[in-house]
Amino acid sequence: MTLEASSSSPLPCVRPSLLLPCVRPASSGRFNNDGFGLRTLEGFDYESILGQCCEMPVGYVQIPVGIAGPLLLDGFEYSVPMATTEGYLIASTNRGCKAIHLSGGATSMLLRDGMTKAPVVRFNSAKRASELKFFLEDPENFETFSIIFNRSSRFARLQGIQCAIAGKNVYIRFTCSTGDAMGMNMVSKGVQNVLDFLQNDFDDMDVIGISEQSSWNEELTFSLKEPNGVLNLVSS
Repeated sequence: MTLEASSSSPLPCVRPSLLLPCVRPASSGRFNNDGFGLRTLEGFDYESILGQCCEMPVGYVQIPVGIAGPLLLDGFEYSVPMATTEGYLIASTNRGCKAIHLSGGATSMLLRDGMTKAPVVRFNSAKRASELKFFLEDPENFETFSIIFNRSSRFARLQGIQCAIAGKNVYIRFTCSTGDAMGMNMVSKGVQNVLDFLQNDFDDMDVIGISEQSSWNEELTFSLKEPNGVLNLVSS
């Protein structure tokens, strides 16, 4: 059981971090007893993150924030906040924004917005692999798959399923929208829901991996290959 689950208050989850050994370079005395400037208790609302966006929290760090821009994009000016400790990064970005602004600005077009997950499953015969492909790509079954997939999140929505066969292996590509989040966790949960459902009709299906992106994008060269995530086209 995690500290978060065993306590009703967030502070006991953070206090053990006080016992963590400091990280100190052998040849430098730059860092004090706070390690890399880790702050543990004061000045942060831990209740806002527990069980949501950070597991096993031990503290927080301060990172300086600068502004680059304005960036002239699609007729609007944007100031770009950047949190960094890398010198000249914001200055370099700012020069790029200035060059784009002086050239009349940039225009953008959203070509595609879909996060993907590509599990691979294996059967004892190519015939059974083909049956799964036909089952997954049957338009009459898509609504059922969508309902099962979408249970994983309030935001994840299944957009499509594509399959390719390599011998007895079936490479399944799930594409879905994830709202404002990158959403890989919600996609993984949705894919697992569908795979569990498929076991009812394909109990001889062996799940080799839930995310064989390298196999899909590099080893297999077929027409289904597409980029993952958001695809934008920007020109100036």
